[in-house]
This record gives sequence, C-alpha cells and structure tokens, in this order.
Amino acid sequence: MTSQHSSICEALEEKITPKKMRCLVREFGSLPSANRALVWRFLLRTPQNHASFCALVSQALELDLPDEWVRWTKKQNLRPFTESQFTRALKWLMAWSPELTCLDFLPQFVLQFASVLGGDPISSFEVIVTAIRNWGCLWLEMCSEPPFQIMTLIEQLLQRFGPGALEILKKNSVSIVSYAWPLFDTGFAAVLQEKDWRQLWDHLICNRVALYVSAAVAFVCCTEPLLRHTSDRSLNIKGLFLEKQEVDMKAFLRKSYEIYDSVTNWPPMLTSEMVVLPSGNYPSLEQFMNTKLETRKHSPKDSKDCEPCEETDLFTAVETKDDCTDEILSALMFSHKIRDAVDSWKGAAIGAVGLEPGLQSKNSKKMRYLAALALLVVGASAQVVSPGPCPPVTVQQNFDIPNYLNRWYEQKKYFTFFEQNGVCVSATYGLNPNGTVEVRNYLINADTNQTEVIVGNAVVDSDTGEAKLLVNFPSAGAFAAPYWVLETDYTRFSVVWSCAEIATENVQFAWVLTRERFPDTATLNEVERVIAANQLADKFLITSQDNCPEDPLDM
Repeated sequence: MTSQHSSICEALEEKITPKKMRCLVREFGSLPSANRALVWRFLLRTPQNHASFCALVSQALELDLPDEWVRWTKKQNLRPFTESQFTRALKWLMAWSPELTCLDFLPQFVLQFASVLGGDPISSFEVIVTAIRNWGCLWLEMCSEPPFQIMTLIEQLLQRFGPGALEILKKNSVSIVSYAWPLFDTGFAAVLQEKDWRQLWDHLICNRVALYVSAAVAFVCCTEPLLRHTSDRSLNIKGLFLEKQEVDMKAFLRKSYEIYDSVTNWPPMLTSEMVVLPSGNYPSLEQFMNTKLETRKHSPKDSKDCEPCEETDLFTAVETKDDCTDEILSALMFSHKIRDAVDSWKGAAIGAVGLEPGLQSKNSKKMRYLAALALLVVGASAQVVSPGPCPPVTVQQNFDIPNYLNRWYEQKKYFTFFEQNGVCVSATYGLNPNGTVEVRNYLINADTNQTEVIVGNAVVDSDTGEAKLLVNFPSAGAFAAPYWVLETDYTRFSVVWSCAEIATENVQFAWVLTRERFPDTATLNEVERVIAANQLADKFLITSQDNCPEDPLDM
C-alpha cells in the first residue's frame, strides 16, 4: 500500500500542475468541493514536513493568541470544532513566525483556508504559509500598512478598466486604502461569501499573483451599480468593502481575466513563479520571503492555454487523447484496484452532471473532469462519511500518557484502506526522548501472510489535558491526523476516534483497542457503552486475533 500511495502522489505531482488546472477551472468555473483541499495541496506542492510540523505543534501549546485576534475570533460565532481548528492554525503560525502578530487582519485571511483544510492539519499550515509567502508578499514587508506601490497600480488599472466606479469613489472622498486594502489584506474574505471565496481561490492558486491584483480591480468594477446606488442615497460607501456581498461570480471572474490578460507589462513580482516550501525544516519567515524568484514576461497565453498533454499508455483501457483531463485520469491508473474504482467514480461524476450513463458522451469532458478529480481521494478512503460537520463527542480528560503506553490489540474498527486484509493488528506506544510518543502499528496481511510494520509519532494537541493528539506516519506519505481517545481506563480498553471535515461532509475513523488479545465480556460491554454514549455509527469491522504470534516483535 505504501508504494502504491507513493506512486499516485508522484503522478499527481507531475500531472496536477497549475498550467493544466488553469484551463480546467476557466472552463468549469471551480474545482469540485470534495476534492478542493487535495488539489490545492498538490498545486502548492506542500512538502508535508512532519517532523518540523510536530515541533511547531509542541511550541504552539505554550502560546496565547494576541487579544485583537481573540476578540475578532469571538465575533465570528464559529462552531466549537471550527473555532478549535482555526485557533490552532493561528498558534502554529505564531510558533513559526512571531512577527505575524503585527498583522491584525491575519485571522480573517487565515479563517477561510483553515475551513477548507482544517481536517488535514499539516496541509492546512503549509498551504496557509505558502499563500502568505506568494500572495501576502504584497503587504508583508509593510507589516500592517498598505503597500503604496500596489495601491497605486490598482488605481491606475481602475482608471483604465473601471473609470465610472473610480469617479464615484473619488466624488465621495473614498481613498484607495478604504476600498482596495480591505480586499487585499483579507484575501477577499471580507467581501465574499464562503462559497464565492473558495471559487475565487481555485483560480488564484492556478495563476500568477497578477490575477490577485486583477481581481481587486474587477471587484470594484463589478460593484459600480451598487456604488452608484449607495452614493445617490448618501450611504456609507466604505462599508461596502467591509461586508460580505452577493457577487455575480461569472461576471467577476470574467472581468478579472479580462484585466489579467490585457495587461502585458505587469511588475515582475506579480508574474514570478510560485515559491514553495522546501522539504525538511521550515525556513523562517525572513528566509522564505528572501527566496529567489524566477521571473518571466507575462503573456495572455499563460492563462488561456493548457500545457500540452503527452499521450500515455499507463493503462490501455483508458482512451487517451490530447486532453488534459484524460492525462490526469490515466496518471492515476497504477493498479487494478484503482482501475476497478474508476467505474464507480465515473458513475458518481455522471450523476453529478445529471447524465444517464448512456448519454455521457454528450458531456464527456465535464464527466472526465469530475471523475479525474474524484480519484484524488481514492487512496484516502474512510468508510464512515456523513453530511454536516464533525459530530460532538466526549473526550477523555486529564489524559495520562505514561499509563497509556505499551501494547494494545485492535478488536474492531471502521474500514481503512491501509488496514485492508489486516489481521493480528496491534499498536505499541512508547515515549521518545523529545517527549513525543512513538507509534508502532503491526499487522499480518492475510493475503500474503507477510508482517507489515509502520512507525509514526504522536504529539499532544490540547493545552487543557484532553486526550487529543496528532499522529503522522512519514513513511506512508500520510498527513498528520487527529487521534482522540474518547475513553480509556488504561488497563482494559480504549476507544479512539478521528474526524475531518471536507466541504459539506465529515469523514470519521474509529478503533477499539484492548490490553488483552481476547478481552472478557465486561470489557466489551464497557466499550459498547462508550460507543453508544458518543452515538458512533454501527459500522465497525471485527479484527481477527486468531492464531496470532504472542509478541508483535516476533511477527
């Protein structure tokens, strides 16, 4: 499974490129919401620096948010789960770069990213840092002050593309700082509804930073009717740029690209190649900001054309044509299991565009697009997917890590792809010298009778003593995932739960662990009590512990 996962990730790194995705989002408007987080991660080339991230998590537990950030967060009335994810993301950023606390507006910039990627902590952090470096570079050097050069450029572009809107703003003495800076410093989070913000950033991430500036100009142009209406009634025009608006996204994006494509002399800093995080240790903010940029002259062709797609014979069952989507799809066909999954994902894609299977040829490009992006999550299967946010659960308080260490045997779990065909599953926890927890998971593959061992690390992700941890397995290429102990008595049982929010759904994992390979009835009754109290879905699969070696180390 590890090599298969690695092969898929390598294919995605090569095939899911900004050039190829650029033409797709321009044609279809946005990415499918269920796949957005993964696509963003691959487009931004996040390195998944597990060791560095775990160190940041440990440092962040000691930090308190600035009062201004706390007050802003409280005003948002976020759901407890979302607020927890969001405040953790802010603390990780503080641990990485304390200088960021000078940016009063940073929480508003971060919140939407955290809501898209909150279920994947390490990707959430790395995507936000990459966004700050590439899009926030326009205001970072001035700390919390508006960048004069960019503000002047926006006003010049408005004179060319939206003179009517600019005239109204000047007539009402609304300065560039009042109407452009609120768009810029919050990444449009101040003025766009959540779904519209996500759609805009699908486009921004695929393009050069110049589109960010173009979008600011386009937004002002598109609000001209509202500006005129507000001006005629002597209402507060500045407030239009501080509140969320209902925006015609098609017109807004069309105008953004019109400006982006028309300007041929963008400043080099706006047409530079994206700067990505390096593998290994995270650079400081200053080091990251000073990373050399590769610049080249902007051409309208950049945003209009797909990168030429090479034909491939990775799997002959896939018809390959000169189409970017077909290449992305074929790049994922590395095993029979994935090929077998294609038909079901295609069926879902056909349903998503409202087609009967026999009619798919009428809209085959859109179907292939949805199917290709749906395949991005095949390798991350979890078996309990429900609508809405992660449900509330009760977590063990005053968690005692030393008493939790040593061996546990898996009795049952929700299906996970990485444990498929696994029997004699156990986990052994130990204490690392740096205070983190070493995790060693063992299983025997029932098909091959081979022992499989994977080693990871866990760090506490709570500053109130709750049994909330983050676990990652670097060798498997997996991201750091929540590991919450709902209840344990340390000597007989432990019920472990994990949940991530993806778009409008939540994905849950759960495991039942016991100290004995064959626990008694009283222990199993306690387990069922915890499951019922937390209303966990009855979708557990029993793990066989029959005819297993006594000690996992002998397997």
